[in-house]
Amino acid sequence: KVVKSMTLSKKLWGIVVLLWLGIVSLVLVNAWLTRTAMIHERENALAQHVAMAISLIDSYKAKADSGAMKLEDAQSAAIAQLRPMRYNADKSGYLSIYRIADHMMLMLPPNPKRENHNVDSKDINGLNITEAVIGHARLDSPSHISTYWFPKPGNPKPLEKLTYSLEVPGWGWSVSTGAYVDDIDQAFHAQLWHILILTLVVGLIVTGGILWVMSSIRRSLGGEPDYAAGIASRIADGDLSGAVLIEQGDKSSLLYAMQRMQDSLTRTVTAVRHGVDEINVGSKEIAAGNTDLSSRTDQQAASLEETAASMEELAS
Repeated sequence: KVVKSMTLSKKLWGIVVLLWLGIVSLVLVNAWLTRTAMIHERENALAQHVAMAISLIDSYKAKADSGAMKLEDAQSAAIAQLRPMRYNADKSGYLSIYRIADHMMLMLPPNPKRENHNVDSKDINGLNITEAVIGHARLDSPSHISTYWFPKPGNPKPLEKLTYSLEVPGWGWSVSTGAYVDDIDQAFHAQLWHILILTLVVGLIVTGGILWVMSSIRRSLGGEPDYAAGIASRIADGDLSGAVLIEQGDKSSLLYAMQRMQDSLTRTVTAVRHGVDEINVGSKEIAAGNTDLSSRTDQQAASLEETAASMEELAS
């Protein structure tokens, strides 16, 4: 009922609004999916870097297990090999090693002074970073990714950071590497603005086309479709008395054609009625003539009867 009571303009504007809502929804969903894909790509890069480190550690672990090297020497050699490893060009993607049992930091390349110390720290939301990283390093952990907010070197403002960590069974180590996602956010925002501008241009073109169609339909109809349907129904029922309202200067719309049709039907019906009236008058005149003829015929018959009687008398 509400839809039926809406005017054509409101219905068409409703289509425009729905179109824009659909476009904005698609842009937002696409943006979210894009950022999610970029985050997953970064997580996979971190996982591959840690996997390479674990592979190197396993080689030294095998030597220690076989007796080819002492455990302490194997661990020291593994740390020495891992310390310079970076997964990105700016050399910020370093590897860290915690001892799971006591949260001891065994390797922290950018700040060696913190090595061999317990370095439990919390982010701006109160999350214990060390516990989170070590907890996600467990082999039975559903996810090896830790997300927290931490200041980036050269930038005191805390930024979102992802860390992938994995346990080294037997040695009790947690090997991890992390990356900030500010570059992802920058690339994401740049791409989002590009998509929004492109969407705005396309949306404006489509909206302009819809507005043109709305204007064309409006001109073609000359009014609301419900009003035109009511006029057609009234004429179909034989009511030609109502006026068909059209806009000034309208010479081509549907309502103008219906007005002409009603006027033509009115003239036709009027002519038919006039003919019927003339036929009625003629019929009355014919009936009167017939009555007069009948009267005269009766008079002639009476005269003939009198003449016949007179002839009979004369004959007698």
